Amino acid sequence: MRYAYILILAAAFSLAVSGCATASSNVKNSNSEQAKPMPGPSRVLVEAPQEPDTNIMECYVKVYDEKSFVGHSVILRPNDLGSVKFADMENVPEGRGANWAKVADSIEVGKCARALVFPQTNFRGNPQTLEPGYSAEDISRSPIAKALNSIKISCTCAN
Repeated sequence: MRYAYILILAAAFSLAVSGCATASSNVKNSNSEQAKPMPGPSRVLVEAPQEPDTNIMECYVKVYDEKSFVGHSVILRPNDLGSVKFADMENVPEGRGANWAKVADSIEVGKCARALVFPQTNFRGNPQTLEPGYSAEDISRSPIAKALNSIKISCTCAN
């Protein structure tokens, strides 16, 4: 995680506070003590917002339930280790209960992903490789649709 050290230099605030302290130094409080000046600027540790790593954002496989990349879709994205496996496309956690092995009609592979699609669940059968940047707007009659029963995705770009 990246952190940014931000040095808060509030010159106007410091001047205002020191001016108040100077003005109030001639006035005594109820305990007959003089007012103490406020401390100067301090350092504060702040977590800077992170922009997503472009390579991670381009490492995905997106499957649509209609041709031409429309309709409902599911994005399959690797974890922090750079790979992900779905042994059964019928039970994809992000899949809204759809059997993606049967409803997939179009697919796109991110430019930093490579996918192995298998014709049977649990990564059985002869896999087909989908290279980075691959897309098919109509896979309903292609061998890929019949091979989309399980999938392994790996990231190909360096982080």
